[in-house]
Amino acid sequence: MTVFAEGLNGANTSWILISTALVLLMILPSLALFYGGLIRTKNILSVPMQCFAIAGIVSILWLVAGYSIAFAEGNAYFGGLSKFMLAGVTEDSLSGDIPENLFALFQMTFAIITLALIIGGFAERMKFSAVLLFSAIWLIMVYAPITRWVWGGGVIGTLMAAVFASNELGILSGQGLAEGMTIMSQLEVQVIGVVAIFVYTAVATYIILKVVEMITSLRVRAEEEQQGLDLISHNEKRLRFVS
Repeated sequence: MTVFAEGLNGANTSWILISTALVLLMILPSLALFYGGLIRTKNILSVPMQCFAIAGIVSILWLVAGYSIAFAEGNAYFGGLSKFMLAGVTEDSLSGDIPENLFALFQMTFAIITLALIIGGFAERMKFSAVLLFSAIWLIMVYAPITRWVWGGGVIGTLMAAVFASNELGILSGQGLAEGMTIMSQLEVQVIGVVAIFVYTAVATYIILKVVEMITSLRVRAEEEQQGLDLISHNEKRLRFVS
C-alpha cells in the first residue's frame, strides 16, 4: 500500500475521491432524473431544479458552518464554529489518513443527497422558495448536529455496535465493551440513542416547517398546482418531441 507522506494513505485517499464523485453522480443527475420520472410531466423540470438548487445552497452552508458544527472540536452535541469557513483546514491537515479537505467534501455530498432525498416527500406541491429556506435551516439545525451524534453506521450500525463491540463473538469480536456493560445493556443504550434521534428530527423538522410557513407559504395554490410547477415557479415548459 503506497503512502505518499507521513500519515497520508494514498489508497484510501484515492477511494474517497472516487466515492465522492459517485455520490455526486447519485444526486446530479441520477436522483433528479429518477424523481422526475415519477411525477407528472408538467412538473418534471421542477425536481431537477430543486436538486441543483439544494446542491448549491448546501455546498455553501456546509463550507461556512455545517462542517464545523458536525466535526470541529466541541461538546458531545455541537461542534462549535472553530472550523467556520473551514478555518484550520489546510492542504497538510488530515482526518484519519486522508486529507481533511477531502473528508469535508466527502461529507458534504451526503449532506446534499440527504436533503435531495427529502424532495420526494413534497414533489409537485412545495414552493421553490420554501424548499430552499427549509433546506438551509434543516441542514444547520438537524443534519449537522445529528451527523456529530451518530455519524459512522446509521440506525443498523448504531444498534449492532453493541453486538460487534463485544469480545464474546470469536472471530467477529471487537475490542470489548465498557467495564460492567453486557451486549444487552449496551444495546439498550444504543436503542435510546436511535429513539432520541428520531424524536429530535421529527420535532425539529416540524418546528422548522412552521417557521418557514410564517415566512412564506409552504404549498403552491391549487390553481398553480394544476398548471404545474415548471410554468409557475420557473416559467418553463417540458420539451415536446414531435415525430
